[in-house]
Amino acid sequence: FAICAEYEYAYSYTMRYIGRFERLCRKWGFSPVKTRADLENARYGAILALEGANALCRSLAALDRFYNMGVRLLTITWNTENAAAGSIAQETDGGLTEYGKKLIRKCEKKGVVVDLSHIGDRSFDEVCAFMKKPFVCSHSNSRTVNPRFKRNLTDDRFKKLAKKGGVAGINFCCDFLGGTKTEDILHHIEHFLSLGGEKSIGFGSDFDGIELLPDECSGASFFETLYNAMLKRNYSETLVKDIMFNNFYRVFESIL
Repeated sequence: FAICAEYEYAYSYTMRYIGRFERLCRKWGFSPVKTRADLENARYGAILALEGANALCRSLAALDRFYNMGVRLLTITWNTENAAAGSIAQETDGGLTEYGKKLIRKCEKKGVVVDLSHIGDRSFDEVCAFMKKPFVCSHSNSRTVNPRFKRNLTDDRFKKLAKKGGVAGINFCCDFLGGTKTEDILHHIEHFLSLGGEKSIGFGSDFDGIELLPDECSGASFFETLYNAMLKRNYSETLVKDIMFNNFYRVFESIL
């Protein structure tokens, strides 16, 4: 469950939506995942995320408050630069700032997963070099497969992510995919596999953030279609289970 609060009143907006997250969990029977034990024991778990560090309002203490309220993943930027780093959506990227370095160290210390989807290329490289723990790109595809969409990952950056033990979640948005078919998703997966990414691929559907989905996709039931499609392409069942679940689980298990 990602809260995106980029503009004015970002802090109060985030506080309000954390309350909404808690109400939705109670309504639909999801268990908020805050600890490794929660991750292991939850039948239906929900991880609370902030999409963009703007909600912190340049405050490291704000991360403590949001952590105490259950936040366990922080996407460093969204579609504009902030006090921590630059965004891929803007022409210039000033890189990782001193505040950004302090923020990342605090995330690593507290057990908050760092997410580099949306971050600028220079900032990505600097964060990657600075980090000690695995990180994720929760909803990012391959820029080689679809070079028209620069929010996707270059081969070099995917390899850096994989070397750190991280995971890239394949985004179902057709703009990211470069097409509208289930096969377009498989093309991105198979390209990352060709780079040695067996343990570094997952799914980051972005259901709540996009409008145009692949033709066969109408919701979470689409994962069964993907599961069967991968088996038909002669992926081993072990590989399919890693992509569907185990790879992301491993990262969260190591950090929470």
